[in-house]
Amino acid sequence: MTAETPTDSTGQATVSRVERLVADALYDASRSFAAHVRARRLLAEAEAADPPAFVSALFSQLNRCLLVYAREPGVERVMALVASYAAATADAAHYGDQENHTAERDSFCSLLLGYVLSFSNAKDKAVRFRTCQLIALVLNALGEDAEISEALWSALSGALIERTRDRVPAVRAQAVAALCRLQNPDADDDDALLNGYVQWMTSDSSRAVRRAALLHAALLPGLPTLDAAVTRVRDVCSDVRRAALERVLAKKVDPRLLSIEQRVQIIEGGAHDRHRPVREACLQRLLLQAWLRGVCASNLVELLRMLDVEANEERLRDAVLQMLVECASSDWEAVVRTPAGNGETDAERALDWNALTPESAAALAWQTQAAVLRSRRSKQRPSPQPLDETDWAERLAPAAPDVAAALEYHMDQLRRMDSVEAAAGHGSAFIARMLLQTVCWLDATDEAGRRLLLPWLRAMLAEAQATPTETVVGAAMRALAHVLGDVDELVRLVVIEMEGEAEKEQGALHGLWRLQALLQVVLERSPRGRTRMPYTKTGAFALFHGSTVPLLLELVPRRLLPALASTAHAHRLAAMRCLGLVCLADASGACALQHLPLLLSACEHDAADVQRVALQTLFDVLCVFPLTATDKVTDADGSNAASGAWRAQVLQRLCSYLTDPPTEELRTVAVQGVCKLLFLRRIEPEPELLKRLLLLYVSPSTEEQPQLRQWLAVFFPAFCFASGQIGSEAVAAEHRDAIAQAFMPVLRVLVAAPPSSPLSAVSTTALADYFVFLASASSAARAQQSLQGDAAVHNRWEQQEACAAPDETLALRLALALLSELLCLAPERVSDMVAAEKTYGRILSRLPLSGRTASKAESSAEDADASSMQDDRAALQSLLRDALAQVRSTAARRDLERLAARWNGGLTTSAA
Repeated sequence: MTAETPTDSTGQATVSRVERLVADALYDASRSFAAHVRARRLLAEAEAADPPAFVSALFSQLNRCLLVYAREPGVERVMALVASYAAATADAAHYGDQENHTAERDSFCSLLLGYVLSFSNAKDKAVRFRTCQLIALVLNALGEDAEISEALWSALSGALIERTRDRVPAVRAQAVAALCRLQNPDADDDDALLNGYVQWMTSDSSRAVRRAALLHAALLPGLPTLDAAVTRVRDVCSDVRRAALERVLAKKVDPRLLSIEQRVQIIEGGAHDRHRPVREACLQRLLLQAWLRGVCASNLVELLRMLDVEANEERLRDAVLQMLVECASSDWEAVVRTPAGNGETDAERALDWNALTPESAAALAWQTQAAVLRSRRSKQRPSPQPLDETDWAERLAPAAPDVAAALEYHMDQLRRMDSVEAAAGHGSAFIARMLLQTVCWLDATDEAGRRLLLPWLRAMLAEAQATPTETVVGAAMRALAHVLGDVDELVRLVVIEMEGEAEKEQGALHGLWRLQALLQVVLERSPRGRTRMPYTKTGAFALFHGSTVPLLLELVPRRLLPALASTAHAHRLAAMRCLGLVCLADASGACALQHLPLLLSACEHDAADVQRVALQTLFDVLCVFPLTATDKVTDADGSNAASGAWRAQVLQRLCSYLTDPPTEELRTVAVQGVCKLLFLRRIEPEPELLKRLLLLYVSPSTEEQPQLRQWLAVFFPAFCFASGQIGSEAVAAEHRDAIAQAFMPVLRVLVAAPPSSPLSAVSTTALADYFVFLASASSAARAQQSLQGDAAVHNRWEQQEACAAPDETLALRLALALLSELLCLAPERVSDMVAAEKTYGRILSRLPLSGRTASKAESSAEDADASSMQDDRAALQSLLRDALAQVRSTAARRDLERLAARWNGGLTTSAA
């Protein structure tokens, strides 16, 4: 035996101590991030004692972490510790005294990267995932001046780019994150890595990869990644949209690098997002904190100038108002507060009435409105607020004489310009409209202010040159209604003035604008107008006070019918809008019944804009006033016909726009109207009609019609699940049954579609999953909560994955129908028998059907239902045997055998 030397004994003791220090450090780090400081000290002590032993011990422990694919908290903490230690040692080697650092320590970061890089092509997805994750953590933790060798850089770049094509999304996401530090912002547009980030950001099927590319892409002016990042605010995933708004556009991108159109699109899309977290990220993080307070120094006028409010008022108003109303009191004060001085109000000091601009006028109007809304909200809260919002409403409200003087000046400017200049969006027209909106939020109890503003508003409405555009007329009518405070008095006043006017070309159009604005104001202030019905496109509601309706109905033959016969397109369009409002305003529905033939004729023979308004009016009339068998409709020749025949004729004509519309816009209007009628139970949910809607939803030919797709995506889940909005659960169950009945007709069309048809590209399996999701009663429970909450179930076929398992009875019914259809296939019905068999077999194999759950459902059912289910089970077994004997497709046979094994195995287990 050879005696052990003291040197060997000391070396082994050192190695054991190093291994113990490494193990203790990693164990402490896996328990809490708070222990990472101590763990790094232990690792540094172990490395100083014996660098080779330290590397060996650390890599040995690290190998165990590489085998864990799940995001275990302990493993995540260990990976973070190793990455932070490697980055810290690299930075210490770069900035520290070179004499105090050995070559081994200086290269530890490179050793670690080279070691884990050797596992980047491992067969185990966990190893590939952890390898890319650790590389990403190390590279992104390195300092700005950190350096790695060119050989290592090339190896990392090649391996990571290869992993971006990995079949596992989590691996691709970590590889994309790791490539962040390898980007070259000075590269040209042809740089492969930058173009890769654009592709991953916009085209990858995984939301995790798109989000990782968005968060780690270099975003500098002139790079293609900047425009790609802006498009992610319209991503199909809410997490990606939120990250784009909150973590990228709000923190990394200066809005002045974007075009005005891009800024407006970002705000418009984020403010109207279905998901509350996305809306909050847009309005509070991006618009308020980053742009208003950060870039514009809390100056609302500068923000509106940056967004070009004059050209984008409609797109920005709701977002800016919501931001101002919902922001915290401290943010609100920062926006509206000005230094004290001379005893003047904040509005008087902040606004120069002699130099009003479109931005300052819009800021005045929207701040005044927001202050009033915040004041009303504060009064409804039971708990005292730190700041009295009522004071702000009084301090920000401008004085009536100042508003009247500003209106007089800008009205004079409008009188000096022609209609073309005014319609082109001249600043005076916009400023006048903003001032009129401000009037609508002034204190209505100020009698002196009302007496001062009333003659000005009446003169403006009576003079066509003073109100040269439709929007200015509408704003003036609302301001006059606010000042008068009495709807009946407003109607009498406007109607009397209209009757005394001369019928000139410009005067006639101006009169139609006034009548339209009057109807809108009256209907908004009606009793039902306060409970708004969202299914009426025109925003009109039946009235219950009869003093104003007769006056309005008298204007139809005198003003509207002659205008509808005019050769001027603008006159016919305005008259058609007025006619639609009058029809809906008449609570009896007689006006609507009387003019149904006229509306139908306009839908078919007039200009496109007039057709659209007439079609919307027809659907609104059917929503509000469903025709009954006792109603009479005046035909074009003056004869009376029962509305039953007319109703069938009207519905037939309206539904014809689904399949053969003159324009795509009219088809979208028809789809919206039919969905309203179905949802409100104005028409029966016939399978043929639902088939048309479903084919429009899935057809690739409608991909370029996002409004149509979005409407249908919201309609189908609401139609099947929203029983609280349409009646009872029995009604929703009836709707789900109608959807189930439409399944086979839709599938027949898709299977029989020739290769040249766009329908041949539709995924039948995805469609079948969507049908099962919609028609399943067990899906309704979880979907009901979403529909009643903030975010409705919408436009993803994969949404059924978030819901409970569908009913076995439904799956059994669908399986019977599919097997019967499979057995009836014939060459005369389909062009490719083998492809059709494969389609039916694939759908059958995906049905959530097993004998065990069917037996449980049968045992819990009533006697009659149990007997029916027994018959269905026997029929399914018989049809399965027949189908297996008949099909010629090998793939279909395999799918049917799997279904038979699952079904028979479940029955055997249940019997045992």
